[in-house]
Amino acid sequence: MRHVEMVGTEKLLKNVVVFGGGFLKQVNNTMDKCIKVLDFEVTKNMTLTCHTLEALAKLGHPYSALTPFPLHPVPVPGKQTFEAVHVQTGRLYKGKFKRVSKAGFSAGKLISTGWVGISGVPYAYWVIHGSSRMIKRDFLGGSLHIRAKEIRGIWEKGIRDAITGEGIRRHSAGAGKE
Repeated sequence: MRHVEMVGTEKLLKNVVVFGGGFLKQVNNTMDKCIKVLDFEVTKNMTLTCHTLEALAKLGHPYSALTPFPLHPVPVPGKQTFEAVHVQTGRLYKGKFKRVSKAGFSAGKLISTGWVGISGVPYAYWVIHGSSRMIKRDFLGGSLHIRAKEIRGIWEKGIRDAITGEGIRRHSAGAGKE
């Protein structure tokens, strides 16, 4: 399971008093946007359909530990990572879930957590971490790495808007327009 956890400063506490529940609602909306981006990338990396099991066998089992030659490398400074997982049965995808916990304060700090994970699919561990027969393809952590800059940008803008009240004012202005 991969998660994003953001921690704020005590200045935020003062603004919660000023803006009330709208502040935490803005933080929750911001984390939800971040997790949607992560979920999209995870889904993309775990549902490739460009090669069937038979095609992968004809290619010499490119994800085997004996002779690895991954078909979809993602360049990372200093190394290559491999997040690609080809769909065979769809069980891995059906086990995917996302969650966002309600934002709150702990020890004077803002805490907001969201995550994308896999549940109820025992072999997911071996896909992510590899085995003696298969290279690892961490489509969860790799997806976070690929989209980290974008997610951080969404988070920073959302929190900046929450601190200044911009996001709360925009949300309030649009509330009666349904």
